Amino acid sequence: MILELHWNAPGSQPALGQQVMPDADHSPAFWKSVARTFKSDRALIFDVYNEPHDVSWACWRDGCTTGGGWKTAGMKLLVKAIRGVGAKQPIMLGGLGWSNDLSGWLQWRPAGTGLVAAFHTYNFNGCSTQACWDAQVAPVAAKVPVVTGEFGENDCAHGYADSYMDWADAHGISYLGWTWNPWNCNDGPALIADWSGTPTPYGAGLHDHLSP
Repeated sequence: MILELHWNAPGSQPALGQQVMPDADHSPAFWKSVARTFKSDRALIFDVYNEPHDVSWACWRDGCTTGGGWKTAGMKLLVKAIRGVGAKQPIMLGGLGWSNDLSGWLQWRPAGTGLVAAFHTYNFNGCSTQACWDAQVAPVAAKVPVVTGEFGENDCAHGYADSYMDWADAHGISYLGWTWNPWNCNDGPALIADWSGTPTPYGAGLHDHLSP
């Protein structure tokens, strides 16, 4: 199971969506609490922030002040928060560009063990071709584990998904389909068409690919 911080907000603002980065006001305390609570459960992975975006790699690692005037918590601080309470589970760190950009991940990763690169890819992302995967993702996978925390396509088909899964299989990269919601795929990729679990073509394609 993956535990993830997805929505956040600084100060007394309500968390109504994804910010550019985790906020320094609450996110370190959140991860200390989560890691302390679940540190004995070795079946868990911590994904510290779903999709960082619109910041520099220096901000990603070390934190910064946003254009809105609030301070972010960098990956280095959040790794320290988790490890500081004795939790030893793997920690997923999503790259920039909504976790679609791993180009600076190896250079800017914080110190520590058990770190995993989190990658998200869709047919409408910037890094959505094999050439980009070869250039940005494969070098990271040669050094550390890569988990594709989200992938899919916005047409409910599975042509793009098939091509990515074949490539990921060849490079020892794992992947999780997104999402288990009966959305219209124009609004977001969906594995199911209704709450009864009827698969979309994308969901059926993922099922068939993973079937023995």
